[in-house]
Amino acid sequence: MSIMSFFADEIKSFSNSFAFLASIIFFGVWFGWDYYRNYIFFNNLARGQAPQSFLDFPDFETSMTIYSEAEDKIKGFVKDVLSSTKVEVSLKISGVELNNLCSQGKSSSKFEGGKHVFYYINEGYVYEKLMNFPSPMQYGGYSFQERRIEFTRKNSDWQEESIYISGRDYDREPVHIFFSSLLRFIFGIGERPYAYSIKDKKEESNEYKKYLSLIKAINEVKVEDGLLYFLKK
Repeated sequence: MSIMSFFADEIKSFSNSFAFLASIIFFGVWFGWDYYRNYIFFNNLARGQAPQSFLDFPDFETSMTIYSEAEDKIKGFVKDVLSSTKVEVSLKISGVELNNLCSQGKSSSKFEGGKHVFYYINEGYVYEKLMNFPSPMQYGGYSFQERRIEFTRKNSDWQEESIYISGRDYDREPVHIFFSSLLRFIFGIGERPYAYSIKDKKEESNEYKKYLSLIKAINEVKVEDGLLYFLKK
């Protein structure tokens, strides 16, 4: 073995050892940080000092039966729109139905770890509350955002506008309703369509084509009488 080969092997061995050690240190710091943040949160909770936004976050009770009713209502609308057998098709969704669709029939409590989403409709707007608990990247051990969602028309296209009430210092740019996270979960298409551009010319999946056809067919999106309203005519 030449001297150069010997040093090359030693350097490679050192690099591997250093990378392994760095990984151990990184994960050790991460889990330590996670534990510390959770400790702060639960300690504050035990002392009655939990953030008001956490205490005010609604718990939601539902069942698979209630969820299935809301889901069947959505599926019926999608089927009628895509079949083109009816001249006019409408769909009205309440805040309770939005939460049923989001929870997929599972009751939720803010004291359970994970991502929590809650919707309500008020004065012509849809409101979305989003909480992550625990959230080790946040000092208080959890994160909270609330945004107001409005649907407006630009030329012949409908778009979603978001105004953040708390948890974020800037608002999102308006997006075409094709990219609306709210519509995406309502119509049960999943995450895939969100990655596509409206102007994509390549061969797309059936899910993409179905969702794009649905969005193109919707002529109106608005909040009316405390309900989210979709119309195809």
